[in-house]
Amino acid sequence: MWTRCVRATGVRGGGRAWPCARDRPVADDGGNEGLRLDNISNAEVRVGDAEHIELADESFDVVMCGFGVFLFSRARGCSDGVPTCAPPGWSLRRVDLFHGVLDYPWLAEVVEEMSMGSELESQLRGAAAAMRRPLLDAEGVSQILWETRFEGVAVTTSERRFVFADVDAYLLWVRSHVVGVVLRRLSERDWERFRRGCVQRLEDHQATDGYELIKRADFTVAHRA
Repeated sequence: MWTRCVRATGVRGGGRAWPCARDRPVADDGGNEGLRLDNISNAEVRVGDAEHIELADESFDVVMCGFGVFLFSRARGCSDGVPTCAPPGWSLRRVDLFHGVLDYPWLAEVVEEMSMGSELESQLRGAAAAMRRPLLDAEGVSQILWETRFEGVAVTTSERRFVFADVDAYLLWVRSHVVGVVLRRLSERDWERFRRGCVQRLEDHQATDGYELIKRADFTVAHRA
């Protein structure tokens, strides 16, 4: 997503991306290498601290955070610190998945069940625990925004129906989001166990056109004077 944003800035624009905060240290996840392969030279990926961004005031015209604010360990500090690098009158727009669940609620259960006896047992248990960890919701974010001098905080709720044509379409989706990082490393035996667990539970979501997934999302908008 953000590589498209960088392209939209044109040859005279640019961008920087922070994959996580310093208290969640990781590598840049191949971001800079990805930019090179995409022939993007006016952007870079850094591991930084969202509470203390080491940039001059008003460095950016736009600040984006896709599905990230709820992962900050100290979201109040981030909401108060990020605006310093943005222009006056900037606005914040974010989306929260209802109850912080990206997939079917039973996915964590399947991952935990098939972790037993797997070579990746600790990683799978960690992934299951992460999926169950409470995330900051729209109500919590709104409170923080009011406390950090944002104005016009408004939340709009939307619901949408998604359909997976078959089991393989669903499994392709699962491999594309966060837990997929671990699932892509499974042995053939463990992957088949995981597949069977999903097939069994997907029966409860059978519709005439496939397996349906109803998701509710809360959209929060606010601005800073």
